[in-house]
Amino acid sequence: LIENGSDINAGDIYGKTPLNYAFDIYDEENILFLIESGSKLNIRVENGKAPLNYAIENYNERIIKCLIEKGAELNIKDENGMTPLMISVRNNDLEMVKCLIE
Repeated sequence: LIENGSDINAGDIYGKTPLNYAFDIYDEENILFLIESGSKLNIRVENGKAPLNYAIENYNERIIKCLIEKGAELNIKDENGMTPLMISVRNNDLEMVKCLIE
């Protein structure tokens, strides 16, 4: 669909994009493909979460690094006002804290 010109960032009635749906089922291959294909990285859905929030919650360093490299907002807050760094600290994830600070 992307090769034929479909809008990779088109949202449904809930504002969810293909990238959000890929995170819903946590399909790592499609998540990385959509990120590399130019998906907008800071679109929040009805629960207030953006792709980086989902990646932090699922402890996927590969996806997190890809999101950061492509320009995801590091201080984006989830529905509870928590940033990715705050979530990583709460989870005692020192490696992720280092990744986000660097």
